[in-house]
Amino acid sequence: VLNRGAFPAETVPELLGVRPAIVAAGVAVMILALFSLFQVYGI
Repeated sequence: VLNRGAFPAETVPELLGVRPAIVAAGVAVMILALFSLFQVYGI
């Protein structure tokens, strides 16, 4: 795969369409990590 820059023009619509899902997944992972820490430390 050639490095054509961080934001090739043809992938901008895909990034805009996928980014909310990525953000939601990241938030979910962070929440799960916090819950696991709370269970481990008994908070």
